[in-house]
Amino acid sequence: MKAPAVLGLLVLLCTTASAQERVYRCGPDGREYSQQPCTAGWAVDVTDDRSAAQHRDALQIAARDIRLAQALAKERQQRESAASRQGAGHIGSSRGASAPDRARPKAPRKPDGRKPRDDANMTPPMKAFGQSG
Repeated sequence: MKAPAVLGLLVLLCTTASAQERVYRCGPDGREYSQQPCTAGWAVDVTDDRSAAQHRDALQIAARDIRLAQALAKERQQRESAASRQGAGHIGSSRGASAPDRARPKAPRKPDGRKPRDDANMTPPMKAFGQSG
């Protein structure tokens, strides 16, 4: 979940908790919430037992976490932008400095330095490793 969504959910739960005493978990996994009873659901007590100071502290911590997440995202975007201006490729792309070497491996040779013969009866793995019959 993204930080603004978490803060929004926190505020929503805090404001609705005072007005609403019952919330119901519904659905096969209990991942859906409703204000009305539902089939195969169960009631969840949503009363907030925290003091006003604890509630205020929780909101301040959530707001701080959101600011930190936004600052980190901005910093990451700046690093990515700087890297693209310097010509660095994207991770996993075939172009760019971080791309793996695409050179073909040299064919294996026999101990005496000769290339192994290419037998038409050899399977591809045998050809790759220079094995014959």
